[in-house]
Amino acid sequence: MTTPGLPSRTFAELYCEQRGISAEKFEPVIFRRALYPHARCLHRLITFLAPDYFAADHDIVRATGRLRRVRDFTVEAAEFACHPANTGSLRRTFRVRLSTGRLRALLRQTLHPAHPEADDTRTTPPFAASEATGDRKRKKNGNHGIA
Repeated sequence: MTTPGLPSRTFAELYCEQRGISAEKFEPVIFRRALYPHARCLHRLITFLAPDYFAADHDIVRATGRLRRVRDFTVEAAEFACHPANTGSLRRTFRVRLSTGRLRALLRQTLHPAHPEADDTRTTPPFAASEATGDRKRKKNGNHGIA
């Protein structure tokens, strides 16, 4: 049963289909691709020393795999930020963890492959455009910010 307006297939289903991989390989492949590069180098050592270290990362990968819309990722990212296993200086300061930005980009590329501009994760400050317009109007009218 599908909800009207909701895509019929999940991120995991589409990713596996587009890349020709089995469903069992989805989580390990996405996990490795979403890790920060330096975390990839440390992954095996950390997993050997602390087997549950990446529990929060695996949880968000599984949850993201069930998504059908990019906009629903915000909830998953918020839950990841508050996950009890997502603590400590290695994770927070040195970022030995998964990157939610990388994971979001993978989600966008998979669910919306025809929109390459969707890969841009930068946002514009809310008032930057209107402030710039106001500055140009003041200069045009000879008022250079003097009240």
